[in-house]
Amino acid sequence: MNFLELVQKRQSTRTYLSRPVDREKIDRCIDAARLAPSACNSQPWSFVIVDDPEKKQELAENAFSGIYSIVSAAKQAAEEGLGTCWIGWFNEKKVKKTLGLPRTAHVDVLITMGYPADPAVREKNRKTLEEIRRYA
Repeated sequence: MNFLELVQKRQSTRTYLSRPVDREKIDRCIDAARLAPSACNSQPWSFVIVDDPEKKQELAENAFSGIYSIVSAAKQAAEEGLGTCWIGWFNEKKVKKTLGLPRTAHVDVLITMGYPADPAVREKNRKTLEEIRRYA
């Protein structure tokens, strides 16, 4: 499958099977992210993987409590048969506390990853290229 075909099938996954993801697959995804370009080769990222079921539950409860109750992603994960969902709205203070991160740390996003409970590809409802493109 070429990249465009993969992008057309990629979607946010919000319901997963209880089957854990092998750490080797997670490591391949992280390795792909590690190789991405960054400004001045600063490589500002760090990844905390939470795969302990109790810790995942604690993180979910803390990250999405209160006003954060509203709950895309890596090509490598899709190639591994995994679904992902990028979450940008969460209680960062509680996430840092749950993960034991220093106050000075900044958590940009949470990414859920697992085997989709429903692997069917949903129809995409996207704006046309003409609606979003403008040459200047």
